[in-house]
Amino acid sequence: MKGIQRTLLCQGPVEITSYNKRKKRYLSLFNDVLVVSSNLKKKKFKIKYIFPLNNLWVVNDVVLFRRKENCSSRTLFLSCCVENFFATFRSKEQKDQWYYFLKRSIHKAKKGIKKTFSLQIFTENVPTCDSVREYKFKTDSSVHD
Repeated sequence: MKGIQRTLLCQGPVEITSYNKRKKRYLSLFNDVLVVSSNLKKKKFKIKYIFPLNNLWVVNDVVLFRRKENCSSRTLFLSCCVENFFATFRSKEQKDQWYYFLKRSIHKAKKGIKKTFSLQIFTENVPTCDSVREYKFKTDSSVHD
């Protein structure tokens, strides 16, 4: 049986904020997934989330305030189809490193994904329309700053 070849690109501690709950977590970025877990040094290591990179979006320009502290320079917003969260790093430099690796890895993971799709709209219940309409949409699979 052929195994999946994964390469570890970056890992480190982070504070995750989701639904106004903050948790200390550990991120491990591989070439195809982002893994959110408990601290690797604990006896009971638990994987909390595994996000495929082709479904992940990262935003760098985040405004986040906590207790009169502006965390924007250390925070990224990560979004996947099932979860959205803020990742706050220990320093701006650490956040910038993660942003670079995430952006590059997500872009590679999304290469080759179909960028156009058709959408049929059935208008039979609309009095002024007598046929099915088909529209073509083009999506952008690149990662935006």
